[in-house]
Amino acid sequence: MTIEFDLAAGFLVSGGAVRRADELLGIRCCAGASDDGSNTDNVLDVAFAPDATPPGIPSRTGSRT
Repeated sequence: MTIEFDLAAGFLVSGGAVRRADELLGIRCCAGASDDGSNTDNVLDVAFAPDATPPGIPSRTGSRT
């Protein structure tokens, strides 16, 4: 799974969603199924640092899920 996490982190950096590695607090696989029964094991959940602000996007406050 580490490779998928590295790819996701690279995508977030190259796409401008984060500027530095320390803006990512964690990446994990989502477990279980969606409301329609689809498997979600190929979906990643990313936790961003509270001060992570992508370029051109106003600062986020509060927690994101």
